[in-house]
Amino acid sequence: MIRFSFGIANWRRPCEFRNIYNRSWAVSQNRTLEIQFDRYDYELLGVGFDLRWSGQSHAGPDIDFNILGWCFRIGLPDNRHWDYETDTWETHGQSN
Repeated sequence: MIRFSFGIANWRRPCEFRNIYNRSWAVSQNRTLEIQFDRYDYELLGVGFDLRWSGQSHAGPDIDFNILGWCFRIGLPDNRHWDYETDTWETHGQSN
């Protein structure tokens, strides 16, 4: 599992969030492709990626960029929640 995040915080303004575009498509029974474009001026500059495929709820590859408060994110999260006691996906009566 690989996870990296870097950001330079915006120290001049209060945080403002505005969703510009958000779309998702089912690509399998448990995976969804998500694309998101936002105005979020908490960071002046940021980049992050997460390649964890399991071990947490909604795990999956995720990449995001933030330039002067404009954010772009693309991800392929799992729709299931993680059961930390059994160290596997929650099933709720169905098989994985």
